Amino acid sequence: MQTLRRGLCSCLVLLFSLAACRESSTELATRRHAEVGKTPEGALLHWIERAIAAQSGDEADLVALGELTIPLRGVEAWWRRSSNGTFAERLTGKPYIFRSYAVGATPTNQYALPTPLALAIEKSESDPDGRGWRIRVRSGGADNARPVYLKQSEQSGLWYVNDWSNLYVDIRPPVDPAKEVYR
Repeated sequence: MQTLRRGLCSCLVLLFSLAACRESSTELATRRHAEVGKTPEGALLHWIERAIAAQSGDEADLVALGELTIPLRGVEAWWRRSSNGTFAERLTGKPYIFRSYAVGATPTNQYALPTPLALAIEKSESDPDGRGWRIRVRSGGADNARPVYLKQSEQSGLWYVNDWSNLYVDIRPPVDPAKEVYR
């Protein structure tokens, strides 16, 4: 009986995994956003998850990230537009920047991602200048927390990133453990 239960559980896990593989990145992101996007902090965590996934350059992951970002929503191939050139280049060219926002990710561990992913949020508050909700999030490769601005949809009640330009400012690069250092 115990062997039958284990076999059944393994089978259910396999079926779930196969079903999840058939879902597109956009569908998965939409479903996850409905779960965690009810708070600005949850929406930002999900946005960082999607940015890390989009670092592969996979078009579906880039579309999913765009749908979580107000100025990019519905913009076809936003990553190819010159107005988004620096952001797109930092996603794929310096992937450690977005990983640096994970708690515990530092230059010395090459910005290794913890499981589960968590963010070091210094402050979360309504922006006094009317730009929406401001979250100051820490990067393991920067000295100061970076502000990100989110807005809430009046229709769904979910939060979306509105201004993220401070997130992809350069940080300290990962330390190469094989590189000799001199004092």
